[in-house]
Amino acid sequence: MFGRIVTGAWVPPSAVIGKNTTLGYGGSGVVIHHAAVIGDNCIICPGVLVGGRGSRTDQPSREVGLVAPVVGNNVNLWQGSKVLGGIRVGDGADIGVNAVVIHDVPAGRRVVAALGRHLD
Repeated sequence: MFGRIVTGAWVPPSAVIGKNTTLGYGGSGVVIHHAAVIGDNCIICPGVLVGGRGSRTDQPSREVGLVAPVVGNNVNLWQGSKVLGGIRVGDGADIGVNAVVIHDVPAGRRVVAALGRHLD
């Protein structure tokens, strides 16, 4: 609770966060869903939201029961990005500033813009 008051971050203890993952600027404004899984060596910048999206039946993922994002290893979540719903973000992906991601992201892809356009 003290950390949430000081930094404004909400990272529940039930969220799985890998080793060497860093929250930029102490996690200022970061919100992570209680069921989210974040891999190793990720960078999470200020204002990032990793959260659910509606009920289980609304999820874009084909996996039944996946309600929060699963973020792979070596993923960069830049300032203000939103990763929503039961989706998977592949290893080495870059989620750009203020991007909104509601579909799976393949490994190594860069995603930008309001509804997450993939750049090759």
